[in-house]
Amino acid sequence: DLATNLDRALIGAIAALGVLLGCMVWLRRRVIRPIVAIAERVRQLSHGEEAAPDVPGAARSDEVGDLARGIADYRGAVEERRRAERRVEFLAHHDMLTGLPNRLLFEERLTQELLRAPRTGERVAVFAIDLDDFKSINDRFGHAGGDEALRTAAQLLSGCVRASDMVARLGGDEFAIVQVGGEQPATAELL
Repeated sequence: DLATNLDRALIGAIAALGVLLGCMVWLRRRVIRPIVAIAERVRQLSHGEEAAPDVPGAARSDEVGDLARGIADYRGAVEERRRAERRVEFLAHHDMLTGLPNRLLFEERLTQELLRAPRTGERVAVFAIDLDDFKSINDRFGHAGGDEALRTAAQLLSGCVRASDMVARLGGDEFAIVQVGGEQPATAELL
């Protein structure tokens, strides 16, 4: 009788451990693993890293799915904000028509190069370029023709400089180039 009771208790304990182990496996697979993956996406997002496009568990219809969809929505909003910030930064420093650096970025670069030149011994050349009789282009071809002439001038100027030089549109029909280094004034004369 005692042996039978011990056998039953032992079988019951083994069954309870089996159920407990099964619950732990289920919990790990269905709850913990998806939450850890979601937490990794949040960590990537908070560190500005490129996160994988999917958020695990978003297709689920339970609370973990709600959490995953919320994180996905949040990630989308953060990425959209980052794109908008990059666009604002670009627009603040570039000319809308030509895509060239604008007066603000030109002045920042020129100031930086003029402060750096005494330390490095490099010489800085600045070109101020104004399109002659530009008003007649606008008068004859309209503003669309004038815009096309400005875009063409920007492309031509950009094609003439070294990668380290900066071509900027200062406004209207005014352009400028910052050229650093080389044998000056020979390099500037060559340009």
